[in-house]
Formats: sequence, C-alpha cells, structure tokens
Amino acid sequence: MQTCNSLRYFGTSLHLSGYGVNQDLATCAFPKSGYIHRDGSLGGNDMFKLVGAACATLLLLAAYSQRESFTKYKAVEAYEVQPGILAFPNYTEEGLVCEIGIERNHYSPEIIQLDSGLSREEIEKTVDELAPAAVRGQKWDSPLNGLMTITGRAMTTSIEYEQVTVQIYSAVIGDSKKKTTVENVAAVIKWKKRKCKLASRPNA
Repeated sequence: MQTCNSLRYFGTSLHLSGYGVNQDLATCAFPKSGYIHRDGSLGGNDMFKLVGAACATLLLLAAYSQRESFTKYKAVEAYEVQPGILAFPNYTEEGLVCEIGIERNHYSPEIIQLDSGLSREEIEKTVDELAPAAVRGQKWDSPLNGLMTITGRAMTTSIEYEQVTVQIYSAVIGDSKKKTTVENVAAVIKWKKRKCKLASRPNA
C-alpha cells in the first residue's frame, strides 16, 4: 500500500495521512471525490470541492475555538426586562426563582449607557413586571417599612411585602461642598420562603 502524504494546491500542503492505495495504480485515491495524480495535481472539479471543504472546515474550527475559549468562565443568565435594564434570576434546587437582581445595562452593540444608576420609578416598574402584586402580596403596613440603613457610602432600603422583600442598594456620593446625592445602583427581589442554591464555581 502507498500512502498519500500531502496534497499541494497554490503552494499549500494539506496532509492526507491515512488514505492509502495500491502501488499498481497510476493515481492516488481520494475517498468519495475523484482522484489525485501522483504529481500532486487534482483531477476534474475535485480541486474546487476540496478547497471549499477545507475553507469551510477551517471556519468551523475557528468559530468552535472562539466559543471554547469562554467555557472556563462562569456563564451569567440575564434578561433585558425594560429598555436598558437587566434582570439576573437565581433559583432554588427545585428550579423556582428565589431572587432577582436588577441593574442598568451600560453596554450594548448599539450604545454605551452613561447613566450610572436606576431611578426609583424604574425600579418600581421593574418590580411590578417581575413580581406583580398577586405574587409579592400586600405591602406591610408599618412605619419601619422602607427603613434605610447607611454604612459608609452605601445605603440599603428594604421594602417588605407578604411574599418578597425588595432591597434597593444605593451609593451616597458627596462633593467638596459637602452636598450629597444618592444613586440607586441595583435592586434585589428576594422570595421569603425560598432558599437559593449555592452558586457553582467556574470551571478550573
């Protein structure tokens, strides 16, 4: 048996190790696509078929390689529930939603969003979308509901409902004139009777 070591086309060698033929043949067999002369030239239209197949294979391999390079990172599940606002759900072991993080999306292929935070109206509208009144239940009637806790430059506002707690995380920003502003950075909807499963670590 003779082995066809390579196929030459426009100065490029495509290795074909493993395709063998009988020494008595004047050509080297190319499975399912014609023949290759011993001088390295191709017969018929097989040259174009081979080059096309090689290009397609290289493109597929390149795309697969790019996707493969991200598998070592933790995948993040997110949904754009309002224009420019993302929701990040977490689940229980049984697959029920136990918590939803809400924040502004700063990047998209169309635009870079420079707004740093969320307005209270945007938060309330998003909460109504993700946990409507029938799901979250009645708001607790208490003077302590909506209590704000400040630690350094961080402020947390907790709003209690029958079934869920909505927490708003804000940054307290001061300037040289000792004036302060509050920017709502993110919000979280937490279901009271559901325990989130532990987050899995990214692949090593």
